[in-house]
Amino acid sequence: MTDLTHHTQSFFHILGTALLLALGGLSVVGQLYLPLPLLSSLKTVYPDMVYPEAWTVSAFGLMYAVGFLFFGPLSDAFGRKRVLLTSLFLLAFISLMVAWAEDAVLLLLARAFQGFVAAGFPPAALAYISASFPERYRSAAVSAMAFSFLSAVALAQVFVLLLATQDFRLPEMLLAVFYAVLGVSLWRLLAADSSRQKREPYAVFSAFKSLPNILLSRSLSIYYMVSVTVLLVFVGFYLLLAQSDIEWSALALRLWTLPFLLSCFAVPKAASRWGHHRVLVGAFLFGSVALGMAWAGYALSVVVLTVFALCLLSSAVALMVPALIGVMAAHSEHERRGSAVALYTFVLFCGASIAPLGVSWLLHHMAATLILMILTAIFCTCFFMLWSWQNHDSKAFLTHRR
Repeated sequence: MTDLTHHTQSFFHILGTALLLALGGLSVVGQLYLPLPLLSSLKTVYPDMVYPEAWTVSAFGLMYAVGFLFFGPLSDAFGRKRVLLTSLFLLAFISLMVAWAEDAVLLLLARAFQGFVAAGFPPAALAYISASFPERYRSAAVSAMAFSFLSAVALAQVFVLLLATQDFRLPEMLLAVFYAVLGVSLWRLLAADSSRQKREPYAVFSAFKSLPNILLSRSLSIYYMVSVTVLLVFVGFYLLLAQSDIEWSALALRLWTLPFLLSCFAVPKAASRWGHHRVLVGAFLFGSVALGMAWAGYALSVVVLTVFALCLLSSAVALMVPALIGVMAAHSEHERRGSAVALYTFVLFCGASIAPLGVSWLLHHMAATLILMILTAIFCTCFFMLWSWQNHDSKAFLTHRR
């Protein structure tokens, strides 16, 4: 099959491909958050567990982030479809290893390995969409992927809560089957990798060698700096609420945020009018205001205000993620797009990996209101950085390309 942009594809074929990629993104990224509802019961299920329960999240997350640096350049050198499908089939096997881990050490090692392999899917899927989808569908498909990444925070936990389980066995077995079925489906649907794709060893080395230049490039470096804060703050606030005494059910609290995550679908139209950079500036300002409201809700013990602030923060983050993807795609060369997106997802999920351990440590040393002030200050700093960059370079916000 040839490239989607050079082959007459039905709308339903493109829609089906986009939906399957989005479902894959949801299930793969959801692995990071899947243990959160299980943390309180893990010590009972694994009596030999000597490390903090949060490490089942962070071990996956840190190796997940590291994996992006490996699989991003690999997808540039060997092809997005190959890397994407290999990741899914390996993930199906390793998820079974997690499900049947007999002790805490094996569980931690399996989760770390699972995180590394899972990293092959998101950057390859995003690079595939950016390179292979027709332009008129590209932005909507990227927004769908962004929604899947963000909704995974809530839906992965809802999935575990609905299963009413205390360990990884049932959810991981179900996900292993899903990954295998999804892999077969995408193998049939995805366009073949370009015949121009290089497979020689020097091509892989060249792709890896380009990472520092991409990271430090003048046009992208500021966006990588702010990217690390997005999920750090979002997941951190989620965990802060989970540790609080708010009288809302865990299921209701997670489901309330889902409609606000649909804001990501407004990014293509907003970016076409104002540019991705200005959408990003507005999103960080919006997020800072939401965190300020959350601080007021905590300080005044107004639960409704705090929950409403979480919904607004979800909307702000939903604007940030696809806007940052748009910036990366616009400023990176076509043959290095997989590497640029991989670096973005690396720093994005580094923040998500740091959040559980960071919030747990801070809660032992300071009040929740002070932690919220720190999270608010982080987003405010990002807002002023992006705003000053826009004034410094008036062309920076014109990041969308026809």
